[in-house]
Amino acid sequence: STSGTQVNFASIPSTYSNLLIVLEGVSMTGAVFINLKASGDNGSTITAVGSFGLTSGGADTFYGAGIITGYLRNAGIVRALAGNLTTDTSSTNASSNPYAWRISGGIDYLRVDGGTFDAGTITLYGM
Repeated sequence: STSGTQVNFASIPSTYSNLLIVLEGVSMTGAVFINLKASGDNGSTITAVGSFGLTSGGADTFYGAGIITGYLRNAGIVRALAGNLTTDTSSTNASSNPYAWRISGGIDYLRVDGGTFDAGTITLYGM
């Protein structure tokens, strides 16, 4: 489950080609963006690489995913989408823009933040 102001994935293995980060039932306190940040030095220097979408407070529940292709390269793309599925099945509040990133040596650390998480699960998969 998720609690606190950030979720960190440190020392990501270098044995995959792509990463998939999944949000399930995530809610946060306050009106904030759900941000994705990354590092190539295991968290010492953090770079913003994308945003999942806007939540309007703890009553909203978000589901979504982001794919990071070629995370071991020096540059790549993140495509992230999260929808507010609190009251219906339409993702009326979502972000699906691709985000370009550049991190020398590739990504070995990910952070999801934005506000204070009060529910849900955030999982990272290697593919």
